[in-house]
Amino acid sequence: MSKIQLYREVIEFSNDVLDIDCKDFQQELFDRLANYDDDFEVDHGRSESYRFISDTAIEDIHILYVKDMVTDCYLNGTDLDKYSWIVIDWEETAENLRRYDGYGHQFSHYDGSEEEYDFTDVEGSGVKFGYWIFRTN
Repeated sequence: MSKIQLYREVIEFSNDVLDIDCKDFQQELFDRLANYDDDFEVDHGRSESYRFISDTAIEDIHILYVKDMVTDCYLNGTDLDKYSWIVIDWEETAENLRRYDGYGHQFSHYDGSEEEYDFTDVEGSGVKFGYWIFRTN
């Protein structure tokens, strides 16, 4: 019964929130959610791709993204871990970015938007688990 409930939620979400009525997209999304994957992309097959990141993993993923972005874009790939006298609080830096721009600025390469959505688990307990959803193209 609960897998059916989750599949119904996936159909409703893809139709109402993303405006996608594609069975392949819905099936792939259902499979990934049923496996409780923390970070994945689902491709619509035409022009739209979406990245889903669980609310339990998004903060850690965002911190790593910010550290990699700053290192690549502003430090020319310099590994700051080699220099013990340089200390950057990556958690605080990422939190400042989230406060100012949200997660969408970093993860939604299409338009900077973000959606937050709760799905019901497949275990039958009725517990909701949340995802942040970003359009990537």
